[in-house]
Amino acid sequence: MWRWLLILVLYPLGDSMANSMFKPPLVDIGLSLEEIGWLLGVVSAGIGILGALAAGFLINPLGRKRSLIVFGVMQTIAVTAYILPTVGVTNLV
Repeated sequence: MWRWLLILVLYPLGDSMANSMFKPPLVDIGLSLEEIGWLLGVVSAGIGILGALAAGFLINPLGRKRSLIVFGVMQTIAVTAYILPTVGVTNLV
């Protein structure tokens, strides 16, 4: 049981730390506060809602353990994409 609680605590921790460190590179590449607010507010919330809906449909067919692994890998890819502004990618898409 303690391992499961540890997973539940650590699972969102990396995403929240990466999310807080994501804003300064956006300012450094020249985005306005309006563009940053749009990206981190509207776009990310909309994508989060779509991801939650997709997860709701996929958890039963995949199973809980496999779902945790699959969505964890997808979250790792998304957090890794936060590196893109630091290496000079300035395309908003």
